[in-house]
Amino acid sequence: MDLTGPLLKRMGGHAGLTGSGDYKITQKWALAVFNNPRHVDGFLYMSRHLPTQQAIVLFDRAKSKLAAQGKAIELPNAPEMPATMATFHIKSI
Repeated sequence: MDLTGPLLKRMGGHAGLTGSGDYKITQKWALAVFNNPRHVDGFLYMSRHLPTQQAIVLFDRAKSKLAAQGKAIELPNAPEMPATMATFHIKSI
């Protein structure tokens, strides 16, 4: 379910929901989408931490429709990690 545009507004929501630090509110919205009669596998929303980017929530019922591809890489060894840490001013301890 795409909650990045008009549908969010029609459902009575607004951009402040995904930007909220109050997880009780965002969890209520996630539960409402989970319980939606359409039984969607998840939803798309605007990232709180990167508001120009979209993020996705996948519910457990989507598991059977997903398949891992490639090999797992430990996060510290990911090639993109140094640039990501620099962008977000993250320091390793």
